[in-house]
Amino acid sequence: MTSSSSPSGSHGPPQPCDRPAAGRDSLVLRLATAIIGVPILFALVWLGELWALALAIAAVALGLAEFYSLVNIKALWARLLGIALGVTLVAGAGFQAQIWAPPILFIGLMLVFVSYRFLPAQRRSWPLFAGGPFYLGAALAYAVLLRGIEDGALWLSLALAATFVVDTSAYFAGKAFGKHRMAPGISPGKTWEGAAAGLLGGILAFLVIASLLSLGLAAWKAALLGIAVGLGAQAGDLLESALKRANSAKQSGRLVPGHGGVLDRLDSIVLNLALVYYGATWVATW
Repeated sequence: MTSSSSPSGSHGPPQPCDRPAAGRDSLVLRLATAIIGVPILFALVWLGELWALALAIAAVALGLAEFYSLVNIKALWARLLGIALGVTLVAGAGFQAQIWAPPILFIGLMLVFVSYRFLPAQRRSWPLFAGGPFYLGAALAYAVLLRGIEDGALWLSLALAATFVVDTSAYFAGKAFGKHRMAPGISPGKTWEGAAAGLLGGILAFLVIASLLSLGLAAWKAALLGIAVGLGAQAGDLLESALKRANSAKQSGRLVPGHGGVLDRLDSIVLNLALVYYGATWVATW
């Protein structure tokens, strides 16, 4: 496929003594970005539903721009159309999204997964073009839905905070104790030790934060949702890692210093937004 008719259109190696300093610099940059960015993120969540909607729209637009670059969809018309579709899905979250969001999210995930699992590279363009906005648009629509329910600011804050804890626990435990690789063909740095720490972090985060926020969630329900969030964060991370691996990319972009691109930050939260939404509207009412 060509871009007119389809959407797809030296320095020497570092010395060993340089690596620890580079690693420390990267960690400092990651922490500095988090210290600045996380309070801004939660402030937008708490300012009101319109601010949360604007945040979700910006996230899906930037995330899809990176997604299309990552999967080598070059045609400008395809990129703009896909971003417009993703933004429309987020903006339409208030219009019976509880009905259309689940199947659209499922379709998007399947299109992206099937493209890389079963299709040769030259036949991936159209499924990925369609799957991107369905995957990110429908997923981020759940951020708007979650913010709109009773105590929505609390629930959305819980979803974000618990996911951050999962990511952080998995990252540091994997660095410190990781010995057994979990998916070397997809993400060589991920280990079973890190995954277990991430899962435990999700459970503890839900138990502690739900209690601090006085959401009235029984401990067993909080633990159940913590398990779901721990698994969902790491599944989303692995999906994006597979995309990057297939396209020989280490990061989706450079917009978030120390963390990569917007898509690198969205990967672990997109599934959890849906999981926490149904946890808040279903599980919490049992």
